[in-house]
Amino acid sequence: MFTPSYSVSDYFLGLKNGLRSDLILYVMVALYTIPTILYFIYTGRADRLAYPLYYGPWLLNNFVLLPALMMGIGAIRIYTRSHLRRSLIVQHLFSPRRVSRYFAGMVLLFAMMFHIGTFTSLKSSMPNFGGFVWDERLANIDQILHLGVDPWQYIYDTFGVSFLWILEMNYNIYWFILCFFTLFWIITSSGADKIRLRYVSCYILTWIILGNLYAVLFLSAGPAFYGHVTGDEARFAEQLAFLAQGADGPNSVVAYQNYLWASYVNDTAGLGTGISAFPSVHVGLITLNALFARELNIWLGRVAMAYVGVIMISSVYLGWHYAIDGYFSFVVVWLIYSFAKKVPFEKWSFRHDHQTLAQPKPQTATV
Repeated sequence: MFTPSYSVSDYFLGLKNGLRSDLILYVMVALYTIPTILYFIYTGRADRLAYPLYYGPWLLNNFVLLPALMMGIGAIRIYTRSHLRRSLIVQHLFSPRRVSRYFAGMVLLFAMMFHIGTFTSLKSSMPNFGGFVWDERLANIDQILHLGVDPWQYIYDTFGVSFLWILEMNYNIYWFILCFFTLFWIITSSGADKIRLRYVSCYILTWIILGNLYAVLFLSAGPAFYGHVTGDEARFAEQLAFLAQGADGPNSVVAYQNYLWASYVNDTAGLGTGISAFPSVHVGLITLNALFARELNIWLGRVAMAYVGVIMISSVYLGWHYAIDGYFSFVVVWLIYSFAKKVPFEKWSFRHDHQTLAQPKPQTATV
């Protein structure tokens, strides 16, 4: 039989060190969240804080659905790679290193719920800072960069209506699954120890710098709402008429755009509400994933970069963004990533060299 070489104290030691190694991430979330809460309280708009909206969906996804998926993947992966007895599957899955990292990650994921709530709270209130004044200029820059033509026209001439429902599903569903599953895996998996602090730091900064800072400096609504905010209903009328063909679909981009505009007009906060086009967080986050994927495997990185292109095209095709929104996001995230590579995150990384937290080593088998 095989006897695991760890004790209960290993789990507590690992959890303690896991929480401590993530301290810089908690500080980043606190520096983002606490001033936001104080600002909303000071301005008498505490009712617009979006945190309660995320309690149910965030906890369901990160504490029920994704853990179940990860457990299944982990069991299959270890089973197919293990040439020893099947009982080792359980020993590996529930080793101190894995379990302590998992629970330290779950605490961090709970904190990240406040990060997302802070983002939504700020994004929903950004139009109060002067309104959408950059749309015409951004659309004109787009036109200049693309030889006098609005770039959506090139895309529609190439793809037509055939890809509408595919890109809607990808943009509205698969992007979220991929991005939030990646975050969950990196935060909770001991296999991501070497990149965790760097990735999550970049992740937090991407939301803040792209989604709040630059968004409020260049506040724009995007092609879908161009007519509403500029009075020029004609410029993107053909594109909106094209998108309206899928208005009755299950993942209709038009339905979601109507939801966002109604929330803006009624000055209400909802799940995922807030309108801002420049720059594109969709492109930014998927770019971040592609840059880290390239570190793991060159071919995975190439596939991930190709997917960045799909999201960038989709953001224009579906009327959410001007092309420059995606270009700018790609460059900024690359700069964030490049800067983070120079920061000595390994000083705070989750270490095992002085602990008995490695994967369990089976003792000599006895017959």
